[in-house]
Amino acid sequence: MAQAQLNDTLLDYCYPEPAIAHGDARRSWHVFHGSGCEVRNDCYCHHVQGDPSRSRNPDGYKVCAKLSTITQCSEHGKSCSCVSGSPCLFSDMRPNKIFSAILAARCAGVTHIIEEGRFGGLSALMYALHGFHVTSVEFLPLDGPTAALQTMASDVVLVTGDGRKLVPELVANLSAHEAARTMVIFDGEKRFGAYPTWLKVKPRVALGIFDDTNIEPKFNAHLSKQQEIWWDTTEPSFKRVFGPRESHVLPNLTRALGHHRRFYGGFDKLASFQFTIVKGDAWHA
Repeated sequence: MAQAQLNDTLLDYCYPEPAIAHGDARRSWHVFHGSGCEVRNDCYCHHVQGDPSRSRNPDGYKVCAKLSTITQCSEHGKSCSCVSGSPCLFSDMRPNKIFSAILAARCAGVTHIIEEGRFGGLSALMYALHGFHVTSVEFLPLDGPTAALQTMASDVVLVTGDGRKLVPELVANLSAHEAARTMVIFDGEKRFGAYPTWLKVKPRVALGIFDDTNIEPKFNAHLSKQQEIWWDTTEPSFKRVFGPRESHVLPNLTRALGHHRRFYGGFDKLASFQFTIVKGDAWHA
């Protein structure tokens, strides 16, 4: 907590004062960034190839990601709201998550973040803006975020494929020194599904993050049973200090989404999602 409150630049970025909150993710936390971003209501409620908007991508349902499988979604399924367009970056990683991830990485001496699950790509940009080398892995990339990262964050390494195979390979190809300064974020594979991959890389890396662990409360209990050392964003003292800061930011910055039906990706429920940070064997601090 002491380290968290001393990091003024990061605090100002993640929790800007409402009067100076920018719609520019290069200056402060935001949910989307880019000249092509548009909030639309005609979107697939699945992760499809191309663009999430049905009108912009009428055949998108034919190539649809379900975890690490490509299948065909329903052409006439439910519609969601989404952030669409190109170039466009977006993210459902709330301020508390971005703040915690960057702070933990800095405390562990991390210089390299492997993000497994790119989705809208904005979190990769945020990590790069804060000085990290970023390798972003995505099973089924969206066109808008890909185009945006190629122009706005050309140093971010974009890798396409199955994280179960690619993440262990990426870590194995690092030197011991490089791996010990690497954090892996699991936001493609999920929780119990990602844990076997974590066990493959844990001996060499500093940290791992499992996203949306509130969805499966038994997962943190599993971590304890496996004698993992972990912390999550529901920790009472963290919530007491940073919850009020975040509550001032979310209404101002999510107002840009307007009043729409539910969003694919959870933009309309940002404040309800938590994640868990797990110590890797290479962090010897």
